[in-house]
Amino acid sequence: MLGLGSNTFNPDSDIPDLAGRVFVVTGGSAGIGFGIVAHLLQHNAKKIYLLSAKEHHADSAIEALKEFGDVSKVEWKQCNLEHLEEVKAVAEQLRNELSQLDALVLNAGLGVGVYNLTVDGIGMLPQ
Repeated sequence: MLGLGSNTFNPDSDIPDLAGRVFVVTGGSAGIGFGIVAHLLQHNAKKIYLLSAKEHHADSAIEALKEFGDVSKVEWKQCNLEHLEEVKAVAEQLRNELSQLDALVLNAGLGVGVYNLTVDGIGMLPQ
């Protein structure tokens, strides 16, 4: 049995070739989500939809992703997860556009802060 700290997963060698695969990643413009998108790009994903709320964050992320592969495979979709109507609209748009979806990575999240409610009454922390 592996103990804590004995993780031997190496994304550079343990992620297989992703040629032909399509991904959607929420929160892909920063932090862990950015790392996920970078690894998907490094391993030949056919298409990656990067969902985030702010275009300038996505633009910066896509510029930085050039280091990891062909960013023409990355497409930003504005999706503020604090607004359920917007989430529904983006989901419907993707459903209509995509003929395949191999993985949906639900990564988006916020750090520490004061607790608030979204307009839909969902608990959240401030950005």
